[in-house]
Amino acid sequence: MAKFRIVVVDDQYSARRDLYKNIFSGDADFSVIDCEEWSDFCKLKFSEYDAIILDVNLDDWGVTISDAFARIGSRCPVWLASLRWNQTLTHSHISAALSGAKDVVLAGTIALENLAFPSWEDHAFGIRSQLRIVISRMRHRGLLDLDFDDSIKILHLSDPQYGDPGQDDLAFLAEQEVANFIQNELDVNIHFIVITGDVTFSGQPHEFDLAIERLQKLASRLLPNREDWRERILMVPGNHDVDFSLAAADWIEFSIGSPGTIKPKSRSSGLGHLRYGLQCFRDFAWKLSNNPNWRDADDLIWMNDSFRHLGVRFIMLNSVASVGFDSPKNYMINSDVLSRMVEESPRDESLFGIAISHHGPSVDGNSSGEDLNNWAQIRKSFQQRKIKLLLHGHGHRRIADIVPLSKKGRYRAANGQLEAGEVMRVMAPTTHLDETMRSEGDSRGFNLLTLSRHHGKVESVQVDSYELSDDHPHFADGSPWKVRII
Repeated sequence: MAKFRIVVVDDQYSARRDLYKNIFSGDADFSVIDCEEWSDFCKLKFSEYDAIILDVNLDDWGVTISDAFARIGSRCPVWLASLRWNQTLTHSHISAALSGAKDVVLAGTIALENLAFPSWEDHAFGIRSQLRIVISRMRHRGLLDLDFDDSIKILHLSDPQYGDPGQDDLAFLAEQEVANFIQNELDVNIHFIVITGDVTFSGQPHEFDLAIERLQKLASRLLPNREDWRERILMVPGNHDVDFSLAAADWIEFSIGSPGTIKPKSRSSGLGHLRYGLQCFRDFAWKLSNNPNWRDADDLIWMNDSFRHLGVRFIMLNSVASVGFDSPKNYMINSDVLSRMVEESPRDESLFGIAISHHGPSVDGNSSGEDLNNWAQIRKSFQQRKIKLLLHGHGHRRIADIVPLSKKGRYRAANGQLEAGEVMRVMAPTTHLDETMRSEGDSRGFNLLTLSRHHGKVESVQVDSYELSDDHPHFADGSPWKVRII
């Protein structure tokens, strides 16, 4: 599977085909398509590509680069190409076009005539190197690289609830126990750590400080390639991560005076403060992962395509955006957000879609009031986005099963073949809470997922679930579960 997808847009492509081919000659990291007609260019979904190489003159099509810029916008970085650069005319032409296209990301220029010289290989290598560096930065491409047939290992943790008085007496060593077992007993490399919410007990700053301390030590031990370990920590908030003291401000009336007064409202006049309930989690997640979406995303829902070159896409879901003082169990994902996710996100049917949420669907189709309230809408979006795997927590138990994405489907055991219209659901147990906070018969523990790949595509998922108890970590009952992917 190619790591970078490039579009070449040139109204005289057939005459310059060999020059463009020289750029990518012998380099399997790049997949290149060409647009020989303006109509082909207009059909492109730019966000699905990593870079556009655009001819500065499109006269044969009767359009200008300003017309092209207007369609591209900020959705894909652009390299401008020309067969003959003129220091005055070409630069003046480009500057005029860019003045009316402030959002276009101009990443570089390519002098095609250099690719016809005897030293063209050096020029081509320089262009590819520039493409790699700039695309990786602009697209937040992860540094982790694997051979096409290497498996991906995911450590799935959930519901530690740091600061909870209901923590198990032996959980103070949970992080060291997990790291030692994986490194010394299993002897495997972990590629991703997924934390599916309820990091803290009540969303307080001191609880997140404790979480940072514990989780940084765990992650820095388990993740190889030390320079990039933060970007491979993937997490979502849970209902315990909401600071209700901030979210409840809409229900309190403040009067500024000497002294000021505070009194409750009979009803909220709006939910303007609700979003501040997750501010401490945002700060925590930004510090731990360095992902700018924790600062910038309004609804904390986005596609993480940083590891698309490995054949996987992570879909980060915030199921507690509507949880507030008056609706503490409003576990859902807004339909407008789901619609935007389906319509605007890049489509690539070859990628293995992994959704990460704190809450999940019901168990066996029987609602308990603790699952996603609008699962019918969510499963519809899963169908549209071809999501194959859902990782979640909240239930303080371990579950691996196959969940139907239609009302007529049936829940079944996690084995055999995953069919169209199904998603594999994996719930992780709590790592820290005692038996009074867990489902009957369930122990503390964690999941280790192995995504087996062939030619860069995920072909199967195996879930090994482990118990943390008084004794040595060991396999949980029923584990492992293995599902083949279509």
